[in-house]
Amino acid sequence: RMLLIIRCQEGGFRQRLRFHCEQEQVEVFGKKIRLLCLNRASRLPARKLAALCQNMPVLLSSQIGEKQRELLARAGMRLYAAPAVSPLSLRLCVNCAIELLEQSGIPFPCQALGIIDPHFRHAALTRHALLHLTQVRILTDNLPAAQQFAHQMMAEYGAPVTFSDNPDVLPEDGLTFSPEGILPERNLPLLFPTQPASDMTWTAPIFYSPKPVLPEQLAALTTEGVDSRDLLEALYALERCKMLEKQGPASLYLRKNGEVEKEIAPAEASRILLQLFHEKRGM
Repeated sequence: RMLLIIRCQEGGFRQRLRFHCEQEQVEVFGKKIRLLCLNRASRLPARKLAALCQNMPVLLSSQIGEKQRELLARAGMRLYAAPAVSPLSLRLCVNCAIELLEQSGIPFPCQALGIIDPHFRHAALTRHALLHLTQVRILTDNLPAAQQFAHQMMAEYGAPVTFSDNPDVLPEDGLTFSPEGILPERNLPLLFPTQPASDMTWTAPIFYSPKPVLPEQLAALTTEGVDSRDLLEALYALERCKMLEKQGPASLYLRKNGEVEKEIAPAEASRILLQLFHEKRGM
């Protein structure tokens, strides 16, 4: 079914006491999206709105409060909420890791990405990384699955895959991606899909929660409180917009022992990786 976005213009058009909404249909990446614009964010007629939505998945403006959301859900509205970790967010992390390594200035043969995948659930992410990097190193307990994957990658691309259940397989240089938030035994630069635990101490840099570059076609849809991440997630999960898999990071977060967490540009993260590379070689 078509995705529906509900936005609010608090105190906006047609100011009057009676509830009013306007609707239109737009097309993005060949997918049709329905827009409802309401003249307020509170005291909404829940049943009337739920009937208008016709069982379509709905992305709500953040201007609509929690209590009002509960009423809408109870009335039968199918509210969409993006999970903290999703296939799209993991793909964005791999795109981010590739970009950071490629832009870092680290010599190409040394641009290594480690992936911590105990059950070998993330073969598609590893395949994507292998198309861009010469070194992808997998820490996994599922050695038979990893071996089968390695044979397949060699047959299809001539790309060697290094894998082991020994943590030493993870690269000293480069970056290690942990899609499930698992910590390695060694102190390595890490990339997580979400914010790590607040009590976690780690001296090496931890990069996390990359924010995607928002395609121009979507900028107009993220007004009146529509979250850009939720919109991208909904388009990917519900409308199968595969082109979103190409999105790179607009920014990401950095946490390092003794430093305040901060949002940084990808270029700064790349510089940090290059600095670590030089430090290890005494350059």
